[in-house]
Amino acid sequence: VTVIVYDQQCAAEARRLRKRGLQEEPPRRVFINEAVCEGCGDCTTKSNCLSVLPTDTEFGEKRRIDDLTCNRDYTCLEGDCPSFVTLTPAARSRRPARRRVRTGPRPSLPHHEELPLPPVRAIRGRYGVYFTGIGGTGVVTANRILAAAARAAGLRVSGLDQTGLSQKAGAVVSHLHLATDPRALGAAAVGVGGADLYLSGDILQAAGAPHLAKVEPGRTLAVVDRDVTPTATMLQSDLAPPDVAALERTIEERVGAGRVAFVDAKRIADGLLGNHLLANVVVLGAAFQLGGLPLSLTELEQGIGRQGATATENREAFEWGRWAAHDPTSVAARLAANERDRAAYGRNLFDPSPRATRVATHLVTARATPTALHDLLVRRSAQAVDYQNAKRAAWFLDLVERAAAADDETHGWALTRAVAESWFKLLTYKDEYEVARLHLAVDYDQVARDLGIEGPYAVTYHLHPPVFRRMGLQRKLPLGTPYELAFRALRGMKRLRGTPFDVFGWDPDRRTERAVVDEYEQLVIASLESRPALPYDALVRIAESPGSIKGYGPIKEGAVAAWREAVAGLRTEALVAAAAPA
Repeated sequence: VTVIVYDQQCAAEARRLRKRGLQEEPPRRVFINEAVCEGCGDCTTKSNCLSVLPTDTEFGEKRRIDDLTCNRDYTCLEGDCPSFVTLTPAARSRRPARRRVRTGPRPSLPHHEELPLPPVRAIRGRYGVYFTGIGGTGVVTANRILAAAARAAGLRVSGLDQTGLSQKAGAVVSHLHLATDPRALGAAAVGVGGADLYLSGDILQAAGAPHLAKVEPGRTLAVVDRDVTPTATMLQSDLAPPDVAALERTIEERVGAGRVAFVDAKRIADGLLGNHLLANVVVLGAAFQLGGLPLSLTELEQGIGRQGATATENREAFEWGRWAAHDPTSVAARLAANERDRAAYGRNLFDPSPRATRVATHLVTARATPTALHDLLVRRSAQAVDYQNAKRAAWFLDLVERAAAADDETHGWALTRAVAESWFKLLTYKDEYEVARLHLAVDYDQVARDLGIEGPYAVTYHLHPPVFRRMGLQRKLPLGTPYELAFRALRGMKRLRGTPFDVFGWDPDRRTERAVVDEYEQLVIASLESRPALPYDALVRIAESPGSIKGYGPIKEGAVAAWREAVAGLRTEALVAAAAPA
């Protein structure tokens, strides 16, 4: 086969048409229960969608859906994981809002006084604006605001947008030339060294050599968002994100000292405006306040006003960008305060119950454990009580106490902490009882409000139960009320876990999980009692090793096999190091 023709509308194009009101919006919204998610990334692999984003939790990196950029093709639901839930408005004729509903009061600008107006930059011949960023985040829209403002000022405009066939979350470049004389415009694309203003909504792109080639040191002014948008490779592997400080140095070395400003545009747009797609307009506001635009504030406001329904929020984003350039300290303080408020809003899914916390406090106080880790151990013990009972929490503390006896404060209790986190992860494996409990713990009313769903809605859980998998079902079985009824029954049956009455314990997945619990306990004890004593760093690496075990079903089976192989290598390496002469 030489050519395959696949005739179907592009998902990114469908999203654009829906945004303009030219195509009906699918009503379903996708939500990932972070407490159930294992962070294995199978949903990203299956969908190859960059709207499935990483999110940091106290149990490591999980996944969340960015509803603002979601294409509604629902391929992420194919991930082999029970954490996916969809919410559908009961009134199918009503189109739910695309935008999240803000919780709490709207943050105000840092000061009530007027910002000082910067000088309007002069145009000598032509003025080049080079804007890089991520597709689907409004790079082209931001340059269109500039173009509309330039026309309002009586300037001549030419431009070029390099978006490719479908560049959602891919590299996008928007070129713009402004001139008083149309003969000065020349080619639409900004050439090498041709950028008077270098803008970027993604620092990873901004630091790329092909983009930096557009800069002329000493002339170009640069404004760059500090945020790093994860690439597909980062999301589908354990590849660490690049060092932001190193990227900043690369850009500064090219642009020149004092001619580049780094702003937290995406954090401002998301944290203070509730819409990270406004980040590029925040960048525009910062560029204006720094004197980087040959346009007046009045002309820019006219350009923003031509954005129709989004004009109001674009204007607000522009003002926050101006303040970010003028008084970054005050904006940073507003961001920090707002993020604290948002973190305190509602109930954290990982928070243990008050009763479990009381039980755990008593258990930890009776043990010889480090004072520095007291709060962590109480929290994990309480979570173990909620998971099953006080007996499991005591089992958890047994091994932690043993590790603490071999540890000391000079190492910051790194070994004890590693054992506590890994041991807890293995002891609280997500079986049928736990998945049921965690799904019932979600406040779906709040989830619906955050997703812009008003009025009645239906919840559907997308599960692939192991018992059905063994019977040959090759796909998830989406259901609503039947699963909820089963969840309520299973939640009350969690005390049967590990007893002869645990019918799910015979499943191969459950037997593997319980085998790993026993293997890790024996591994830690053997490592702590090893003679000659193993090096401290090796003990910590062995204790941390279960962090690689993620996922459900076949994915977890593969992870367990890889862990067993890796830990055998770590153990051998540690023994060799211990036997080596000092």
